[in-house]
Amino acid sequence: MTLNPLISELMVESRRREFLERAARERRAREAELSPRRPGRVRRELGGALMRLGARVAGLPPVREPSPAG
Repeated sequence: MTLNPLISELMVESRRREFLERAARERRAREAELSPRRPGRVRRELGGALMRLGARVAGLPPVREPSPAG
């Protein structure tokens, strides 16, 4: 038995494993991004609400904020 087919099979399996691991990491990152328990999310939302309230008190027109999902 030659080593070439074995090495080739190992390389294919290694690439496949790397691809699956990267896909899982990206999926977890997307899920964490959308999680309501994401660290700092509440602080950012409160900060934005305070800024909008301050603008309203100051008589400034409301600012349209981009959607967090898009």
